[in-house]
Amino acid sequence: MTGKEKRITEFLLEARIKIEEIIDLAEKYDLRDDLISAICVGVIKDQEEGYHKIDAITSIFADSKEELESVLFHLSQSYVDDEDENNDMRDIDFWMNLGDDSIN
Repeated sequence: MTGKEKRITEFLLEARIKIEEIIDLAEKYDLRDDLISAICVGVIKDQEEGYHKIDAITSIFADSKEELESVLFHLSQSYVDDEDENNDMRDIDFWMNLGDDSIN
């Protein structure tokens, strides 16, 4: 194992501890049964045309495919394309337009 590979492994193990701390936090506030999340933490190993190969850990708390799709939707909506002039985080409209437009 190279020095970098060892650092990646140690990083991912420590990130896993942080994910467990989030779960503990939900339990502290008696929200564990209501927790919904999709967490992926990784390090890019290689880039090939069209995708990235990564070393990663994931943690998903969702009771159904629909809940998971909801989390993934909110993640995709919060992605900021720096080249898109409509994504100015200093503008209140940016934050008001995140997520489901039917509730705004």
